[in-house]
Amino acid sequence: QLQQINVMKKYIFFFITVLILVFLSACIQQEINSLSLPEKNKIIKAYYITENGYKSTTDKENINNLLFELSLVNIKSFDSLQDTPRVDEYSEINFELSTGTSSNKVFVYKTQEGFFVEQPYNGIFTIDEIQYQSIVAIFDD
Repeated sequence: QLQQINVMKKYIFFFITVLILVFLSACIQQEINSLSLPEKNKIIKAYYITENGYKSTTDKENINNLLFELSLVNIKSFDSLQDTPRVDEYSEINFELSTGTSSNKVFVYKTQEGFFVEQPYNGIFTIDEIQYQSIVAIFDD
């Protein structure tokens, strides 16, 4: 009977170890499935660049709203393996920081399949139309 208890302890230990590993891998995956954005207090200006030119904002409330909308992006649909999206029309969002230009640029676009935010080499994330319109509207002042 003592031997059965020792065997049972080993199984319980193994089961708990597996649960911990699954939990940790889920945490790591969640971190990967988010955009890499600059620190809010370092942003001086945000740019919205299209093929027709660009718009920018220095308004802190607009920048905070933009960061809020982008922080909600977390449904990774595809990998991003290039510097720009593989679609015909897209807009680029870039940030000017107190330390220089940020490398945390993102692209927003719509296709027949839906609405997306793409960050080069990080991922292509699905968003809904309302979120897409909210991001674009920030620069329509």
